[in-house]
Amino acid sequence: TVHINSDRLSAMLATGGYDRDIKLWDPVSAEGIKSIRFPDGQINKLCFSPDSKYLAAAGYDHVRLYDWTAPNPQPQGVVALSEHKLNVTAVGFKSDGKLLFTGSEDGTIKLWDLRESKSVGEHSCHSPVTGAVLHPDQVHVIAATQSGELIVWDSASKTEVRRLVWPGRETSPVALRAVAVSPDGSKCFAADNNGMVAVWDWDCADSPARDFEAHSSYILHLTVSADNRWLASMSADRTVRIWEIETGDLASELVGHQRWVWDGVWGEDGKSLVTVSSDMSARMWDIETGSVTGTYIGHSKAVVCCAMTTKALEV
Repeated sequence: TVHINSDRLSAMLATGGYDRDIKLWDPVSAEGIKSIRFPDGQINKLCFSPDSKYLAAAGYDHVRLYDWTAPNPQPQGVVALSEHKLNVTAVGFKSDGKLLFTGSEDGTIKLWDLRESKSVGEHSCHSPVTGAVLHPDQVHVIAATQSGELIVWDSASKTEVRRLVWPGRETSPVALRAVAVSPDGSKCFAADNNGMVAVWDWDCADSPARDFEAHSSYILHLTVSADNRWLASMSADRTVRIWEIETGDLASELVGHQRWVWDGVWGEDGKSLVTVSSDMSARMWDIETGSVTGTYIGHSKAVVCCAMTTKALEV
């Protein structure tokens, strides 16, 4: 464990992957703060709670919540959610911090009450869920599926309210790998195994506003900057590409990872992006210059997920 001089940080980066260690970093200095051993195999996804007090980690069939600011967080965590049957591929909090949603390769999306540590809603997508996000309206969970559909689930009424199919693919679907929604809620994005991205306008989502070829290989993650200006796509082709949402133009390409790029998270300013890769590293990029401003080295296997919080924190 590396101790830092200050007991207060303006931000915290968490990374995880196949070595089963959750690592916490000062994103500015790239110093390691602490590690938490995850007991359930590889870590698929990470997410901080809205108040930044807890870190959710999703694994094969468990989601565990950690009080990561504790001196020595225990591997079992403070809450364990264990109703999924296969890999949990998505995890996120509702804004009140009391409810959590998950998606899994077992074909379900679930809503959990963290006060009771149990699910309070479930929907079967009839296909493995490869990713899921919560719409900013705090009601709709949007799930990407292996069957090539986006399923929109109303977590309040516990009903499926919409199913988005890529036009022209009704009879020949392509598996979806990633889904994202803009922070203002106006646009929804999906990416597939062929490197294509589709964009739907949320208010008239019967057909995509457009689709385009973003990469030549699998797209593994999509994420939108806080100012709704940029879409970042991470790919098995080892690159990260930044797209201007309004025009659809490629703004920049971030090249440097040596293996697949699995996940990414924006800085609050919309100018910095952290990405993680099978090359066992995380990197922070200045998207305007394309340069690497931080490198986080310490994992012994592929790094496949990351999360960042930008609240001032006691550590």
